[in-house]
Amino acid sequence: MTERSGSARPSARTLGKVRGAAPIHPFFFFLYPVASLLAWNVQELYAGQAIRSILATLAGCLILWTLLALITRDIPRAAILTSLAGLLFFSYGHVYDSLGQIRSLGAQFARHRFLIPAWVAVFLAASAILARKRTWSRTITPVLNVMGLAALLMPILSLVVFFSRAQTDDARATRIPAVVLRPPADAPSPDIYYIILDGYARSDTMREAIGLDNSPFIAFLERQGFYVAAKSRSNHNWTSLSLSSSLNLTLAQYLGANMLPGYYPTPFVDFIRHSLVRRSLEEIGYHSVAFQSGYLPTEWVDSDVYLGPTTDSPPSPSMGFQPNAFESMLLDTTLLQPVLSWSPIGFELSGTPTRNQSYPYDVLRTIILSEFSHLAQPLPLEGPRLVFAHIVAPHAPYLFTATGEARNPDEPFTLLEAVDVGANDRDLYRDQAAYVTGRAQEVIQSILANSDTPPVIILQADHGPGLGMGQAERTAILNAILVREDCRSMLYPSLTPVNTFRVVFNCYFESDLPLVEDEVYWSKWPRESAYEFLLLSTDQLQP
Repeated sequence: MTERSGSARPSARTLGKVRGAAPIHPFFFFLYPVASLLAWNVQELYAGQAIRSILATLAGCLILWTLLALITRDIPRAAILTSLAGLLFFSYGHVYDSLGQIRSLGAQFARHRFLIPAWVAVFLAASAILARKRTWSRTITPVLNVMGLAALLMPILSLVVFFSRAQTDDARATRIPAVVLRPPADAPSPDIYYIILDGYARSDTMREAIGLDNSPFIAFLERQGFYVAAKSRSNHNWTSLSLSSSLNLTLAQYLGANMLPGYYPTPFVDFIRHSLVRRSLEEIGYHSVAFQSGYLPTEWVDSDVYLGPTTDSPPSPSMGFQPNAFESMLLDTTLLQPVLSWSPIGFELSGTPTRNQSYPYDVLRTIILSEFSHLAQPLPLEGPRLVFAHIVAPHAPYLFTATGEARNPDEPFTLLEAVDVGANDRDLYRDQAAYVTGRAQEVIQSILANSDTPPVIILQADHGPGLGMGQAERTAILNAILVREDCRSMLYPSLTPVNTFRVVFNCYFESDLPLVEDEVYWSKWPRESAYEFLLLSTDQLQP
């Protein structure tokens, strides 16, 4: 009895032969989630953090495709199943989190015990359909190639546009001419410390809205000779807007940055890294000393001395492979999300997971501790030196208890503050602010003890706390300045950051810069809306 030729299954020899369009769509569908996540976050992290994800994704795609091809003996059909597996794998976390945010019925189905079987059922159903309709795989392959390529091109084009704009942005900051400074002829120029405590509230806001009385810290600063501007506010309510303004003596909207909608904070990175303040001081012989901050826009990686954590190994080397911040975000969107739900009592398939996302938080915690440690040590190089330190605390994420013990948030790593906050968030902020306050006091004591020439120290916040608070609290900031006695007459309670270095330059370097209006501008989150600069009135700044 002879077999009919139409019913014969492909042999191993024919496995590599593909008729019609070559099925290359699996690589597109696997790479799209990685490229999309990178395109959304590339403005706030180093693109190199995605390299391992890209390589692992391509390898995983190829391995899965090969296994399915050996099982099905049909390369186009195996390609379709591979693409489907990729879509299911990378969409799982998004669906899980979206269902969890839906009240009533949606939240009930946001359980791994429901979603995992559903994902498996979809894959098995597709496998069964393709097994019966074998000609479909060759028919829809060209369509899937086009769809996959079109999807992948969107984030790739976004990345290309970003990097091309970034190259243009790099030249904008240096167009602002440096200020002519005249160092004192009869005395050494002082070291200048610019220390930013991210999101540190003004003393009255800290007490009334947060519940932390930091008056002993304020009293300590005043005993050391600091002028504490008791009514100070930030000129802007976002970090990169605020620091680019203070470091260039000009409000952010007047710097000439390329403020396209959704393009933030990239346009301001070079205004922070190669600011007017830094260039002006370097022209009269100052060296720059900066620290890794964990936030790309504020890292002066090309400073004369750039300091980071002293350890070369990860904070938890015993844990094996450790994902960076980008990899942590990517893993949380995938079908591996349940694997991140390990807890001391076992694997939780039945409820809301307790995620083990500690590594990126460990890295940021190590960076913050490193900054405090380096600031308390004698400075490298000979003076005079401009020291810039942006400490991402007490701003979220909340990594420290009030006494400095480590605290790891359960949610995926992010530097964004939550929109919906409650009393617990304020408690976490208060505890972290208490710890940061103590460390800041130690740093000030060490700086003064290590300085042969009385330094200039600017201890300032870039903006106030978020925590769902209003404009009054968000813009009320700590602003303490240590200058020599004859400069104190230039300071006043409502001094804002845009005038800080104008005062310092006028007093120490005879720059004769006029002070500008201490205006406060409110902007929506620039990544999700067009840039807006709303001038806040006195009434709007009342708590």
